[in-house]
Amino acid sequence: MTGPFVVGIDLSSRAVDLVRLDENQDEAEWRSVNLAGADAWTRTLDLRGNMPTSLWWDEVYLCAIEKPFGPSRRAQSVLMRVQGAILASIPSHVELWEVDPATWKKALGLKQSEKPSWSAFPPSFFDDYWDQNARDALGVALYARDENARGVAAALNHPTGKAAA
Repeated sequence: MTGPFVVGIDLSSRAVDLVRLDENQDEAEWRSVNLAGADAWTRTLDLRGNMPTSLWWDEVYLCAIEKPFGPSRRAQSVLMRVQGAILASIPSHVELWEVDPATWKKALGLKQSEKPSWSAFPPSFFDDYWDQNARDALGVALYARDENARGVAAALNHPTGKAAA
């Protein structure tokens, strides 16, 4: 992988999965941050010291994080707190997008209730076992990379050099 990169993030109150996707090749690397602690607050505090360092982000220009949804207000608040801790750990030079699960899944040809299987991705992505959360993070990264490329192409093809409204 040579970069530049797009990062996709899938999160829960127990783990954060990050996939760094090469902009020009179908190559990616997965990093899982397992959170330790007996309760969600402690696990969220554990996140600060376990996210990738700024060096890992050097060639990343875009990061897309899946919009968290929970079955209750309490669950939702826990996920929003985790999302906030993640966002605070990403260097300021990185553009951040929040992506609705239905949006990135639609781009892969999936229903909103579906989870991406191995067959949803080119085989070049995987040199080892990637769990479901890693595949979700890859789906988020692919959506962001491809959507960004479409926007750049539209801007370059517009006579004024700006994307059409």
